[in-house]
Amino acid sequence: MVFRPVLPASALCLFFGGGSLAFPGLVLSKGTPLPGLSQKLPGSEKTPAAAPANAAPDIPALQKAAASGDAAAQLALANLIFSGSVKGAKPEDAAALLEKSADAGHAPAQYALARFLQSGVAGVKADPERAKFLIQQAAESGHAPSQAAYGALLMEQSDPKARDVSFAEPLQWFRKAADQAEPGAMCRLGMMLAAGQGMEADPVAGWKLIAKSAQTGHPLALNEAGICLQQGRGVEKDPTAAIGYFHAAADQGNTAAMVNLGHCYRGGVGIPPDLNKAGAAFAAAAKANFGPAQLLLGEMFERGEGTAANPVNAAINYRRAAANGVPAGMERFEALKPGLSKIALKEVEEAMRPAGPPSAPVPSGK
Repeated sequence: MVFRPVLPASALCLFFGGGSLAFPGLVLSKGTPLPGLSQKLPGSEKTPAAAPANAAPDIPALQKAAASGDAAAQLALANLIFSGSVKGAKPEDAAALLEKSADAGHAPAQYALARFLQSGVAGVKADPERAKFLIQQAAESGHAPSQAAYGALLMEQSDPKARDVSFAEPLQWFRKAADQAEPGAMCRLGMMLAAGQGMEADPVAGWKLIAKSAQTGHPLALNEAGICLQQGRGVEKDPTAAIGYFHAAADQGNTAAMVNLGHCYRGGVGIPPDLNKAGAAFAAAAKANFGPAQLLLGEMFERGEGTAANPVNAAINYRRAAANGVPAGMERFEALKPGLSKIALKEVEEAMRPAGPPSAPVPSGK
C-alpha cells in the first residue's frame, strides 16, 4: 500500500502532542546522497545548479513601495512579516497586505492568499470557495503554480467512483502549467499519463515526467518517484532506490512519503526492518494531522510494535484518525474502548480537545 497527498495545494497542518510522540526521533536523509538522485534519473533532465543566495531584503524600501500600492512589494513584505523578519509587525498586518495585493489582481498574491483561505490561519478566516475563486483567477492570468493548484482542485472534486469521470479540464490546466515547467504540474501530468486518465496510458512516458519533476526537489514528485521505483511502474523496479526518494520527500514535510517510508521500515521493503524508525515516521506524519498515519501509529501502540504497548496512546491516535476522515479509526477505538478504565477514557477525551490555531509562513506565491 502506498500513499499520496490528498491536496498538495494546502500545506498548513495542525500539530498535536500526546500519543504520537513516544517513539524516538527519526533521523531523515538531509545531506545524504540518495540512490538515483546523485546522478541523472532515467529519462529525466540533469539536476539544475543551485541558485546563488539572495541578498538581505531592503525592508524600508519594501515598506515604502508597499505603502504606495506596489502589489509585488506588498506580497514580499507579507512574506517577511510572516517569517518574523519585520520587527513589531503582526500576522494580521501581513494578511492585510496580502488582501491589498490580491485585490490589485497580483496573481502570486491571489495564490498565496488562497492558500491561507483554504485553512484559515494568521488572521485570515477560512473561506474555501473564495480560495478556489482566487486560484482560478490567478490560473486564468497565466500563473503556473495557480494553474497546477486549480487542476488539483478540479481533480479532487471529481468522483473517483463515477463511471464517466472527465479529466479534460484538470488535464488542460496541468498541461498549461507544465508548459511553463511547473514541477507539481509535471508530476501530476506524469501520474495521469501513467494511469491513463484522460489519455492512453503510457507508464514509461509518465515516469519521465515524474522523474523530471523529482529532479527539481518537488516533494510530490519525489514521493511519486519512490512509488514508481518500488512498484516498477514505468521504470525498472528498485525498492532500495525508492527509500531515498521517500526520505527526500519526507524531509520536506510530505506526510504521504512519511507513511510510505514507515511502511518500508515496518515491512523491510528495500531496507532492513526497523520498527523504531517505522514508528517515528508514522509519528511524524501523525503529528502533522495525517489521518492514515494516526491509524497506523495507533496500531503500533496497541500491538506494542517498536515500543511498549500503550492502549491509551492507541485510543488517542484512533480517535484522531477518525476525526481526520479515516472511518477505521473509530472502529478500532470502539473495539479498544471496553478495555479502558474511566481514567484512561478521560485522558483520551482531554487529548482530543482542540489545540490553538497553527502559524506558518505565507506561501511565496512564486
